[in-house]
Amino acid sequence: MALLLNPRFWIAAAIAIGLALSHAFAYRTGKAVIRADWTAEKLAQTNQALELQAENQRTTARWAGKAQDAINTARLREATNRTAADGPRAESDRLRDTIGTIEGKLPSLAVSACASYAATAGAILRDMEAEGRAMAEKADGHASDALACVQAWPR
Repeated sequence: MALLLNPRFWIAAAIAIGLALSHAFAYRTGKAVIRADWTAEKLAQTNQALELQAENQRTTARWAGKAQDAINTARLREATNRTAADGPRAESDRLRDTIGTIEGKLPSLAVSACASYAATAGAILRDMEAEGRAMAEKADGHASDALACVQAWPR
């Protein structure tokens, strides 16, 4: 009981209560500051992730567009090549039929007609050889271009 009458006790109790209150206030304030910093950092990370995701979607869309353009171009080129091949194919069939007809007539033809047919066949073979050489050169160029594309493609 005498302790309660001592002013030192009350001063020490007041100081202890004051320190406890100030520490509690400082803890709550610090906790709020830390939580706000953490929330701001999480928000920044989330925003950065969203920006990266949007960038990835734009890149994917750009690549898909380029791929679709390449597919459309390849289809157009294929149709053009098919159309271009139809003419020579018909000419080849016609030439084959003509040669077959001539082969049947050869025994009854005159020497001058045979010479004329042989000269014509020689001219056709020379033209075919020149066209074949040109086609081979184009195919080599295409193969070289395709290889360059494959080697230049980012990995």
